[in-house]
Amino acid sequence: MIQDAINRLKERVKSKHVKKSDDPTSEDAPDLQALASQVTTLLDSGSVIPETDKVKEWAIAQGISEGEAASFADDVIDAYFDDNDGNEIAKSELGESEKKSKENKDDEEEGTGSEKYDKKEEKNKKKRKDEEESEKEKEIEKARLEFISEIQSTLEILKAGQETLAAAIEHLMDTAEDNSQLSKEVQTLKSEIGALTNRPATEKAPVTSKIQKSNDPTKGGGPITGKDRDQTGNLIIKGIEAGRCQMEDIAFFESTWKLSDRAQAFINDYKEVQK
Repeated sequence: MIQDAINRLKERVKSKHVKKSDDPTSEDAPDLQALASQVTTLLDSGSVIPETDKVKEWAIAQGISEGEAASFADDVIDAYFDDNDGNEIAKSELGESEKKSKENKDDEEEGTGSEKYDKKEEKNKKKRKDEEESEKEKEIEKARLEFISEIQSTLEILKAGQETLAAAIEHLMDTAEDNSQLSKEVQTLKSEIGALTNRPATEKAPVTSKIQKSNDPTKGGGPITGKDRDQTGNLIIKGIEAGRCQMEDIAFFESTWKLSDRAQAFINDYKEVQK
């Protein structure tokens, strides 16, 4: 741009044939082209204010006559501002281009930012999903442990119940065995009672000796002495087994050491049979 301004100044200088008034052909005449290039540089740098009077003063200081300095200043200012107009246009175009470029860049950055936001949001969603799945797994594991604990408790209860049931069954089996033995004894007693019932009413009692032995404790009707109590008690039990005696007979004997009439009758019959 500066070179264009210099070239325009050159053309203007050539067309006007700028010369010093005292000696147009003198070799000491200022080089207007060089001065124009120099002052343009100063104008761009701000060392010289871009005004006609300021440029004129600068030109006079460089050895140009006042008349030529005024013309020089006009040409420089005109060329300078023409060049600046071109620069402004170029700058305007450049500014528009830069603006568009910036807008495009902003759009790209906005798009990039949107993509980043989407990626971040997707990452957050994935993180939340992983956390939810982790929580679900923890809940499932907790429920599983609670279920196992309940099963163990139930098994302990069942085990205790089985032990109780086994003890009950064992007791029932023992009771059943006792009942079976008792049932057999009852059947035996019933059979003997039936046999006694079927005896003829006119059947005579066997002939027994009228001589009573003085040493038989069961004949006197008094209390049984200590040495004969066990034998007498066993005889009463046999009478119960045979259906001839009852439990109250043994109870009466153990409380009084005497024989009831029923026990006395059985023992007498038993001893007669044993003779």
